[in-house]
Amino acid sequence: MKGMISGTAVCFFLILVLQMLSPLWWWIGVIPFLYGLFRARTFREGVVTGTGSAGLVWFCSSLYFYFTGSRIIAARTAEMFGLNVSWLMILVTAVVAAAAGGVAGFTGYSLKNLFTPNS
Repeated sequence: MKGMISGTAVCFFLILVLQMLSPLWWWIGVIPFLYGLFRARTFREGVVTGTGSAGLVWFCSSLYFYFTGSRIIAARTAEMFGLNVSWLMILVTAVVAAAAGGVAGFTGYSLKNLFTPNS
């Protein structure tokens, strides 16, 4: 449990910094994948760390943008998706990012197990 919390915190800050320094969104997949590949000791740790860190980064980022002037964009995007409430887009983006991060963490851990001989 302690490893998952510290791993999630490290991945969260790495994703956050890299997304602020570059215009790329795909850090939510790269960082959890690398964590799963090099640091995760169990399948669960890879998935939970990826899910938590990527979902939390996009949830916090979405909240920040929503409350600093992007309500109009959120409302228009929510309307395109058929949602009646614009703040639901915050939850939708967080869930999508969490799913991507979880799959990336799982993939990294699985790849490590594929090439690591059982002891």
